[in-house]
Amino acid sequence: MIAELRKRITTLELELEESNRYRHSSSTAPSFDSSSTVSTSRASSKARENAYYVSSFIPGSLPRVAPHEQLPEYSLHPDDPLAKQDSDTAPLDELSYEAMSAHAHLALGHHGEFIGRGSLVCALHSVTSGTGPRFMYAKSTDAVSGFRDTVQPFSAIPLATTIEQLIAYLPSMLVVESLTNAFMTECNWRYGIPERWFRGARAQMWLNISQPRSSCPDQLNANWLMLLFAMMASAPQSAYDHVGQYSPVRISDDYFMCATMARRFAEDEYLNMPNASLMVSAADGTVLNCIASIVLASYLTERGRVSEAWKLVGNGIRNAEAVGMHRDPEWKLWQMMSADEKVLRRKAWWGLFIFDK
Repeated sequence: MIAELRKRITTLELELEESNRYRHSSSTAPSFDSSSTVSTSRASSKARENAYYVSSFIPGSLPRVAPHEQLPEYSLHPDDPLAKQDSDTAPLDELSYEAMSAHAHLALGHHGEFIGRGSLVCALHSVTSGTGPRFMYAKSTDAVSGFRDTVQPFSAIPLATTIEQLIAYLPSMLVVESLTNAFMTECNWRYGIPERWFRGARAQMWLNISQPRSSCPDQLNANWLMLLFAMMASAPQSAYDHVGQYSPVRISDDYFMCATMARRFAEDEYLNMPNASLMVSAADGTVLNCIASIVLASYLTERGRVSEAWKLVGNGIRNAEAVGMHRDPEWKLWQMMSADEKVLRRKAWWGLFIFDK
């Protein structure tokens, strides 16, 4: 049914283009009997209306015409393709619309989340005969929610309450390095994470974990853990299948949840009493948080969670602006930055910009 609708929309667009070319080429042609065009214009008015509504949601097509605006009237030449519309352009019936719009909406977000112009949901609405209200809204006036059936959680991994508990969810070194190496090989072309820097930071993490806490008071940065778990979650399934033959490994959704737990720890740092030392800040590692947000957003998008991915990237943009990532790393008022810091800032900022589009 959805394939049929897409085919119908494509057909309408092609016929509109052909009609426009025909009118342009025949603009200087001799006039013809207007009486022969009146009935043709009336017969095709509904088809033209549907076509204009559809085109308003497709970039690069005709100028947008809102449903409440009056559509222009044209006198059609008998050979105009729009004058030959048949019953295939009849408006979408209500039953088909309800079924398809529900599935289309769930492919983008939850019921009640606003889906703006340009989406498949709006395209479906434009080819129906109804003009009444269609879009659900998220109700917020009640203190309780309606009964909900038991839902399947995204991940069954228990929530960690400390960084130490989160570190305990790290698999063996073999698994971590296998998954992150596979990510670098097959997925990193989307994000451009510097491989030399990443390998050095990963080695620094293993050194920190291997030492007793009494002799090494430094704590792993929650933003680094967020990026590490995000990369592990986004590794290709073939890497999971391969390394699983040699060492226990969780499913990718579990590592995704570990990344979100690390993100929460990083946010909680801002609520703690600010440290008087200039050597430590809750904002340290924000650039890694932004890169991880891009990786996690891509993970969600590939699983049909477009709305959640969009909100995650938006939060990443705010974090990036909070630490000045929108300013050139070569800005003369910055203190001396390392080359790796400059590269990471540029990669993260442009990644957020591109994914937000």
